[in-house]
Amino acid sequence: MTYFDFSIFLQADFAVTVARAEVRDAHLFGGLEELRRRYQERYVPGQRLYLAEAQPERWASIVVDNNDPLRPFVVDEEKKHFPRT
Repeated sequence: MTYFDFSIFLQADFAVTVARAEVRDAHLFGGLEELRRRYQERYVPGQRLYLAEAQPERWASIVVDNNDPLRPFVVDEEKKHFPRT
């Protein structure tokens, strides 16, 4: 049996992800102020740590900029043509 491994990493700036959360999740946190506080104290630092330690962009087959979900694009043209093994 043949196995394959292919991954896509969707990247977006923290300002974009927080703004999306404000629209999507404010009611879950009891308002914008609490959402922003928790994202700045927990989510963003946790994501920074994960990105630094795991380096998912390095290991992904393709990296896609998803700052504008209506116009995503492949960031690394070299990775766009995934080599066959």
